[in-house]
Amino acid sequence: MFQKAIRRGGKTVREATRAELLSKVKAERTARSGERLRTRAVVTVQRIYRGVRERQRFEDALVKAWLQASGVVAADPGAQLSAQTLADEALPPVLYLLLRPGSAARRQAWQGGHVIPKPSARIAPVLRGALALVLRSMAAANPHSSYCAFASDPARREAWLRQAELLLLLCASLLGSGCEALVAAAAVRLLTVLTDAAAWKCYPPGHAVAAAAAKHLAAFAGRSPALAAAARRLVAAELLATVAKDGREVRYLQRAPLLDTPGFADEVVATAAALLSAARRSTRPADSAAANAAGALSALWPLAEGTLLSQLLAAARGDEALARLVALLHLALEALPELSAAAGLPPAAGAEAAGRLASTLALGTGLLPRLWAWLARRVGLPLEAPRDATRGWDIAALRSGASGLAPADAAGLGLVARVLTQALPAFDDEDFHEGRVPLPLAALRGVATALNTLVYHTQCAAGGVSAPDAQGAGTPRDAQGSAESGRMLRRWAPAALRALYERDLRRRFCPPAMWLAPFEAEQAASAASAASAEERFSAAAVVRTLSPPSDGAGPAPRPLGCERGGGRPAALAALLSEAPQCVPFGLRVEVFRALVAAERARGRWGAPPADGGAPPLQVTLRRNALLEDAYAALRDVGGSIRGRLVVTFVNEAGLEEAGLDHGGLVKAFLEEAVREGFAADRGLFAGAGAGGLAYPRPEAAALGGEGTGLLRLLGLLLGKALWEGILLGAPLAPFFVARLQGRRPLLDDLAALDPQLHKSLTALKRYDGDVADLCLDFTAEDEAFGARRLTELLPGGADTPVTDANRLLYVHLAADWHLNGRLGAAAGAFASGLHQVIPAAWLRLFSPDEVNQLLAGGVGGGGLDLADMRAHTVYSGGFSAASVTVRLFWKVVEGMTAEQRGLLLRFVTSVSRAPLGGFRHMNPPLTIHKVYCEASPFAAMGARDVDRLPSASTCFNLLKLPNYRRADTLRSKLLYAISANAGFELS
Repeated sequence: MFQKAIRRGGKTVREATRAELLSKVKAERTARSGERLRTRAVVTVQRIYRGVRERQRFEDALVKAWLQASGVVAADPGAQLSAQTLADEALPPVLYLLLRPGSAARRQAWQGGHVIPKPSARIAPVLRGALALVLRSMAAANPHSSYCAFASDPARREAWLRQAELLLLLCASLLGSGCEALVAAAAVRLLTVLTDAAAWKCYPPGHAVAAAAAKHLAAFAGRSPALAAAARRLVAAELLATVAKDGREVRYLQRAPLLDTPGFADEVVATAAALLSAARRSTRPADSAAANAAGALSALWPLAEGTLLSQLLAAARGDEALARLVALLHLALEALPELSAAAGLPPAAGAEAAGRLASTLALGTGLLPRLWAWLARRVGLPLEAPRDATRGWDIAALRSGASGLAPADAAGLGLVARVLTQALPAFDDEDFHEGRVPLPLAALRGVATALNTLVYHTQCAAGGVSAPDAQGAGTPRDAQGSAESGRMLRRWAPAALRALYERDLRRRFCPPAMWLAPFEAEQAASAASAASAEERFSAAAVVRTLSPPSDGAGPAPRPLGCERGGGRPAALAALLSEAPQCVPFGLRVEVFRALVAAERARGRWGAPPADGGAPPLQVTLRRNALLEDAYAALRDVGGSIRGRLVVTFVNEAGLEEAGLDHGGLVKAFLEEAVREGFAADRGLFAGAGAGGLAYPRPEAAALGGEGTGLLRLLGLLLGKALWEGILLGAPLAPFFVARLQGRRPLLDDLAALDPQLHKSLTALKRYDGDVADLCLDFTAEDEAFGARRLTELLPGGADTPVTDANRLLYVHLAADWHLNGRLGAAAGAFASGLHQVIPAAWLRLFSPDEVNQLLAGGVGGGGLDLADMRAHTVYSGGFSAASVTVRLFWKVVEGMTAEQRGLLLRFVTSVSRAPLGGFRHMNPPLTIHKVYCEASPFAAMGARDVDRLPSASTCFNLLKLPNYRRADTLRSKLLYAISANAGFELS
């Protein structure tokens, strides 16, 4: 298109096109629009600035006015505002400043439970003062002054409830915001008081209107996400990350009342459980994992303070809440050792931390009674068990063992076992039997019954295979969850059962039938089904399963319910390792003898040298220096004493005594050596209790190598006697037997060693006055060979006074020193000799009293089985079972009293008890030897009978009986001989 040109003033001007005109107009419009936007932005910025400045001025004015009007009152602890002034003038400015209507902070706190921004330095005093005024007002009994009085005012009730809801929201949003500890503590207190009508002092107890208002506020708090979020923040943020060690307990005690608020405790439990589970599953790099574990450990410390646990337990209303709390505590005890290891702490630290938590659960929370009642309802366990019951000791609900329990039930029962194991050592027998333990005695009997049934059936499930083995492809279930929940139960149930059994040994609280009830019920079922001897737990099959070790350590301990095959003998082998008291004593004796026989065969100890056996040990002993010669000959033989021992005696004239050793000389040697070694004038052993039960003197170790060497020799000889089945009259003190079994005696065992000291220590535990007035310290004093020695019970003990706070520690340390520290070297020397022949694990099959029965035989006197004694007696010198004198002898023995029978057995064998398991185990066998004496042919008709007295060779278990013709002569002569306590010297 051609443009039109116009001439003006000699110049030619081109006319603008339409497009150019439109572009120009658009540019001008854009410029004007930009100018308007710039002007608007400036105005907006100025308005916002003026608004912020004005708002700051307004807030400053509010703060200033509040401080002038209410701050002075808040600063005076004895002053308070009226309820109306508080609600209408003091609280609205604070709520506006922190939760301004329409603000993002209020919206987020209301809808999502977020924290409000940390109060600034100018607002913090107002917040502190307002919270103090509200708490002070709610504690007032005068309705004019009490903030809660508006709950019963129809005209103000609704407005007051809305304001109280804002207060609850404010308090919940403050927790975890980083506000100062004083403000957080006040917020916790206000949350609790607002939802608890009992804390409203202006109303009488049970006031219906007040209760309804508090219930409304509690329901609001439970529905609000702010409270649940506060719980998560406290557990996740503060407990796991920001809670410092110093002052931690104080802050947590301040927060504890919050747990009464509905829903809060559940959030604490759920959050803590989730965080602990996450910490255990952590797969982060080592440094992060250690930090995570350390944080989780810090979360568990408040649980061990007791107050939090008590609050959680009180807040756990209903079975589901209690089950969640039990799961958390179970998880915490399981996680502590793992988290300690992940945090780089030594293994002992994790065990100590778990023990501290278990002690708190046992002693400071009241958990055990409630937990046991809960389990009794859920599982079908006896809440209490009467002592005089005749049945019900094999609990039907536990006959499937540990894996027959639901995971929650297994976790709960495992927690009971763990906590009870931790708690029992803290109580002495008097506490236990007089009800000063966490559970009453009848309930503890119920616990013992349940654990006894559980342990037995876990090991001896149907078919001899534990329930985990038997499940295989059975009903599908959460195997991992079941294993997690049952791990604590499988580990601690045998320990708790053993602790209860040892209490029962010292002072009965359970009927003896209870311990054997599951075994006897299953034995009856096996017999009814015509099970084979192997299936009925034969000792030989058990020994094959135990596989005697080559290192002398005894059968290896087995975890409860571990995988195994081999049927019932294998089950019994595992049961004997965990709970031998569940098996009858007679069968355990058979197992012990079978263990000895198997080890004898394995080591070829009885084989002649030509067949690969060890050469016999030749020992020559002077009668007047028997123990010294035995020490010189046997001190270095060790376990070789299990082989054949050939003894030659040298009389006082220096001549070897004639005779062949077929076992009798060894028996004589062992009897004489042990009798001399245990004699009081030798100074190696002392007697404890009324029965003179023996234990090594502490001074024996101070004699040097000779003292400990002689003790080691005596242990070796006692082991040889057990190995050979030779009975020795050397009963041992129960606390000493515990040492020989590899166990550590405790405070209650001290009563057998030193009754007066035990009485003094238990009196100190219960002393009502100030213990510091007794001027005790952590030291113990003893005397050896006229020299007094002071021993510190802990580092710096001489400078550590005994006070009310640490007296329990002192009592247990003192008892431990007397039982283990002071006796340690002497008892250890004896045990080292014994264990070279008889492993400690074999001795753990028995109680201390049963070990003494192994040493000295079974019941004596009237307990003798005369039929068994007669059946296993052999005759020599011309006697036989049909001989007239032999028949007269048995007729006389049948007419003896129980005491006379015991004297007879002691006269012949040197011990008054029959061998365990019967006379077939007597070595050498009981023998009646004929001593031919001339007598009138008419002696049977009243003529003169034999005058000679019976005599005995105890080393051969040999009764030398003259051939009496009349029963009255035999009776009088025999009674005279056994009553005179004489043997072969009367011959």
